[in-house]
Amino acid sequence: MFYCANKGHEPALISSSFVDDGICDCCDGSDEPFGTCRNMCIEKGEAKKAALRQEIIEVEKALAEKMYKIQEARETKAKRAERILVIDAELAAQVLELEEAEVDKEKVQAEVDEKRRVAEVEHEAAEKEAAIREAEEAAARQAEEEETQRLAAEQGGAAEVQEEECVPGTLKLPELPVMKLQDLLTMKLMQLNMMDV
Repeated sequence: MFYCANKGHEPALISSSFVDDGICDCCDGSDEPFGTCRNMCIEKGEAKKAALRQEIIEVEKALAEKMYKIQEARETKAKRAERILVIDAELAAQVLELEEAEVDKEKVQAEVDEKRRVAEVEHEAAEKEAAIREAEEAAARQAEEEETQRLAAEQGGAAEVQEEECVPGTLKLPELPVMKLQDLLTMKLMQLNMMDV
């Protein structure tokens, strides 16, 4: 194996058979005799860093949107809980009025039961919605973990490294859970810092 330092870009390992073959496999040209290849590492490194910065912006934007939706969901849940409390208070007040006025308890009780049933249905619907959201986030988390593992395997030092250009916007960022967005942001920042060394 031959190590390409590629200062200003990303180091790489190539097969020894690619050395002195007349083809510039390393962006710094170190796999060929001096003067054969032009050093392209700075140009490629700047392009890669620009792409990483754009991806970081997109991840930060998606994370902000996700946090806003989470806050919105919390507020909706709180409002529903308040409504259930109000309904329970109304039911208690109506029962008290029934006892004091001695009206037709069966009729009023039916109305009370109906309101309680409606409140329970709303509560069950909220729980089902939350369960569906958790299942979707778990699926997204698993998909992201698999993608992260695949990327880590590709970047871990394979026998032949073929450089890939960064293409911003390929991930469906708004669909990822908060923890994965934060991990992705950390990984992109680390890549950018390593390239600046």
